[in-house]
Amino acid sequence: MKIDRKLFEAALQIAKKGISKKADITSKTLVEIKNSGISLVGMNDGMTVITNMPPNSFVFEETEEKKFLVEPSFMTDLLKQLPKSVTEVEFDATNGLVLRYEKSEFKLETIEGADMFPMPTKKGVDENFVTIEANDLRRMVRATAFVSVRKDDSVSVGQEAMKCLAIHCAKDDIKIYAANPYLFSSCLKTHENNGADFNVLIYAEDINEAINAFQNKEIQIFADDKFMYLADDYTFISLRIVNAKELPINNTLKKIETNKDLTKVNVAKNLILGTIKRACLLSTDRKMIRILLKANKETNLLNIQGKSDRGSINEDIEAIIDGKDAEICFNGSYLLEVLNALDCENTEIRFDAADERTPMLVKNGDDEVVTDSTYAIALLKK
Repeated sequence: MKIDRKLFEAALQIAKKGISKKADITSKTLVEIKNSGISLVGMNDGMTVITNMPPNSFVFEETEEKKFLVEPSFMTDLLKQLPKSVTEVEFDATNGLVLRYEKSEFKLETIEGADMFPMPTKKGVDENFVTIEANDLRRMVRATAFVSVRKDDSVSVGQEAMKCLAIHCAKDDIKIYAANPYLFSSCLKTHENNGADFNVLIYAEDINEAINAFQNKEIQIFADDKFMYLADDYTFISLRIVNAKELPINNTLKKIETNKDLTKVNVAKNLILGTIKRACLLSTDRKMIRILLKANKETNLLNIQGKSDRGSINEDIEAIIDGKDAEICFNGSYLLEVLNALDCENTEIRFDAADERTPMLVKNGDDEVVTDSTYAIALLKK
């Protein structure tokens, strides 16, 4: 069976996203050779990846269905080391697994246990699946996932949701939330739901890996009581749902947004981003730098100050300020992360200087937005 080399390399990279770190057969990639082409399968505790060769990447041949377990890194290295002139490879499963290219061949030593590989059940795409633009979903995940705590990090009892993205798919929109003790994030995409509603918690690292595996412009998504499924014409991924109590992010953000006493600032993103980048240079570890922000309504100037053993910064930037003159203190590294995640020309900032318990709200300040991202940053005592 002949396969386009570049397409097979890409499919192998996709399947590798699902391989387990355990020292068993799930740390390998399953190669299935069938009449319809070749499928690659990777599987771990949280994710299953099945990727198929696109229909135009093979020459149809009558062949006996066979399964092989291979070391994914070894096969990747082998394909990379083939001469650049090789554009097509041929897999022969008649006697073991043989890879032919041009006038040469390489027999791969496969691993025992292919018949014992815990093959997942591939859920068929049906009317319950919601169709969304792949780039929109990637944009939403990128805008929120950086807030989540890393999967391997320890958290307090009942705080497992901090490692996750909360994904809400409703009739008119899709929302994704994330939180850590100091930063909340929310991303909204107005969307006509052509499938079933669902609310799930998924590890942020898992879905961040998964969304980069798809080749089509559109992805179909759905969730049942155990898994969230993502699919296109060539790739199928299931992500295990995390059984944890969702954090009340949505209620917190709504409470801040509806507070009419907040000072509101609209500022060009490139101006405040440049200032915050310079301020964060004062921090030796780039994790903590106290920033004092002052808003002056009369002059429409935003004053930003910071100080450390490395030096100090005091900059004024032009802004449109609505509300009371106010000043707040916060960790500049959090605002830097948020500004880097925002895809906009103008940034809107809201805060309540009279109540340090109310987080600072940061969001897209443009008139027209594709995905509406909102962040809440915890304040520090002045």
